[in-house]
Amino acid sequence: MAPSLAAANTNDFTVFMVLDIDEGAVVATERSNRVDYVIQCARLKTLTERWQPQQVIAEQNSIGQPIIEQLTRDGLRIDSFTTTNASKAQAIESLALAFERGEIRIPNDPVLIGELLAYQAERLPSGLTRYGARSGQHDDTVMALAMAWSAVSRQKQLVYSLPDSAIVVDDFRIPEHWPRAYGLDLRWGIGSAVWGALDPETDTLYLYAEYSDEAESAVHAAAIRARGDWMPGLVDPQANGRNPVDGRRLMQMYRQRGLNLQCISNSLESGVMSLRERMHTGHLKVSASLSGFLEQRRLYRRDEKGQIVDEHNNMMDAARCLIGGLAGLRRKPSPSAPPPPLPTGERSWMS
Repeated sequence: MAPSLAAANTNDFTVFMVLDIDEGAVVATERSNRVDYVIQCARLKTLTERWQPQQVIAEQNSIGQPIIEQLTRDGLRIDSFTTTNASKAQAIESLALAFERGEIRIPNDPVLIGELLAYQAERLPSGLTRYGARSGQHDDTVMALAMAWSAVSRQKQLVYSLPDSAIVVDDFRIPEHWPRAYGLDLRWGIGSAVWGALDPETDTLYLYAEYSDEAESAVHAAAIRARGDWMPGLVDPQANGRNPVDGRRLMQMYRQRGLNLQCISNSLESGVMSLRERMHTGHLKVSASLSGFLEQRRLYRRDEKGQIVDEHNNMMDAARCLIGGLAGLRRKPSPSAPPPPLPTGERSWMS
């Protein structure tokens, strides 16, 4: 079970709803009226401890802000949902389509069923549609369900749907003998790199550092060299639509700035599959400090046609380069030992 939890508040009612992502089924609901925020926070924390949801989504407009701030301080990551006419319409229409397709199941809850049956759409003079309960009635359970389903829909489109807790580890000192390299993505003045080290005993790849900035090539090269100019960089010269000639010229320019670059072929689908398999088998771990990589991983998704959306992906592409060139990882060279001292009275031919 991989649940998602939604918290909605309308007309003084608060609803917590837990939806099983795999089954598309509501597995828990709590509805309360005029309850203090402290108690609401405690109830929501209890639900998250019980169900361990992949995502908690809260309505920012009403219940959201006080509870989001409190739960964030308590260590929970909350995604906010800002209710506007447009966002509400999108969530409700997605929920309606899910019912038509039989993709969602709800319990025999008279409040939820009653609110769903009474829910209505009103055509505005502007041509837009406004969704909501009839005058004097409530729609809090409908909104909680719609928000939870919108989260589930996004989860199903995610390329890497595992929760952060499955791959994130605390930062630690990488052993000197572990081979290392970095994947490099270059585009439109933006340079992005992800460094990895491979534990040779467990075949686990640890992503331990990242870099991304919009600057001149000299700035990128200096920042990357600072982490070890001996380390190989893995880059696809044909990435981001470049032709082979331009790509190799770009690589040569960065080599002249001191980077030790190796050319690889960064295939999209096979690279994604390799990353995904390592994540799911426990052979890829990410240091907690890699906030940029982790944020992009949460957004990396496919569209309705199954194609990967080409945005928020420079770190993802750099990581794919690293995965595609694991054979190129190298151990840090040992410092050269000084020559032994000459016996007293002898002179070197170099003197």
